[in-house]
Amino acid sequence: MTKEIARLHIPERRVGRHMSLKRTLALFGLALGLLASPAARADAAQSDPVALYGGRLVFDILRDGETIGSQTLSFHKRNDDLTVNVVTDIDVQMLFVTVYRYRYEAITRWRAGRVQAMTAATNDDGKLSKVTARVDGNETVIEGPAGRFQSPASLFPGEHWNLDEIRQSALLNSVTGKLDRITVADQGPETIPALEGKRAARRYVYSGDLKLTIWYDAEGRWVGLRFLARDGSTIDYVCRQCGPASKTSPAG
Repeated sequence: MTKEIARLHIPERRVGRHMSLKRTLALFGLALGLLASPAARADAAQSDPVALYGGRLVFDILRDGETIGSQTLSFHKRNDDLTVNVVTDIDVQMLFVTVYRYRYEAITRWRAGRVQAMTAATNDDGKLSKVTARVDGNETVIEGPAGRFQSPASLFPGEHWNLDEIRQSALLNSVTGKLDRITVADQGPETIPALEGKRAARRYVYSGDLKLTIWYDAEGRWVGLRFLARDGSTIDYVCRQCGPASKTSPAG
């Protein structure tokens, strides 16, 4: 889930001098992306999220160390079909009063390792948007705020849970409906915060239209995400439920 992925606009008149969020928290992990690089997709294989995560993946979303929301991914398999549900909730409060709400929901349907359809809906503090993608013959039709266009039918979903995302060169932002071009650099192994304390992982840095840092463990599980919001604050996705911790060194 992607350049900005979701812009969290918190009007200063509602926040006042008590908050420094300024105009926007650009939460990259709030939304899904559809990867649109045919050459990179050719050797990509779909991971089994049920085997990796036990069917559920949960992150706490922190801004400068303070929890402001969560993201949950649920995986459901039936024969060759896979359905991925994503829900992101943000609730920013000041003096026990909610000053900003954000909700993102998406459903991606796969069959035999290929995406058949996706629907993503965003409620950005009352501003609604929707992006859809569906297979139509040899093409995938995408519709959203950026308009309607077609891409090759073998689009690959970049929902972060699949390590193959780092091998792609373009993402379709499922909030704006626009393509984002990316370059991904492997920066090696390290340990990152998690609910259980620390978790072994490997760091990858995205540049280009999308700037963020993402971590995967040795089994290919997504276990962390970080980026800077427009106001300079740090947004972290901290693993609450990401499957069993890896017992081996993160692989490149």
